Amino acid sequence: MPEAVEPQEPDYSILDRRISRALEQRGVESGIVTGDGGGHIGGMSDRVSKLEGAMDGVKHAQTSLLAVVSIVGGVALAVVALIATLQIFTLTEIGGIEDTIREEFRALRAESAAQTSAIANAVTATKQQAPQVILVPGPYPAPAQQ
Repeated sequence: MPEAVEPQEPDYSILDRRISRALEQRGVESGIVTGDGGGHIGGMSDRVSKLEGAMDGVKHAQTSLLAVVSIVGGVALAVVALIATLQIFTLTEIGGIEDTIREEFRALRAESAAQTSAIANAVTATKQQAPQVILVPGPYPAPAQQ
């Protein structure tokens, strides 16, 4: 049975040289710092700290934005609830008014019909000829005989 071979650490020297050459071409003075296994480009810790500070600002802005959106959403929900309540109240009031208006119109129609009937009777009465009265002389008493 063959013996297991332990994997060896890969050689990064070629990669380190290529990165150093690329940095030199771009005019970056510091190369890769190695030694503790946390290799980084020189001056990176300053940039990382600035980036962390900026991210803290973004996190604070995100929290503030969430709070503002929550407040606006709550106010919008309250306004919608208020409008719905007012609409329901208004519709019930209109329903009561509708019955009252219906009764008023019914009374107006009855009154109008009574007035029209009275006017029609009056007009009819004026157009009718008065009954003709013929006076007939009554019997004269007979002249007294003497």
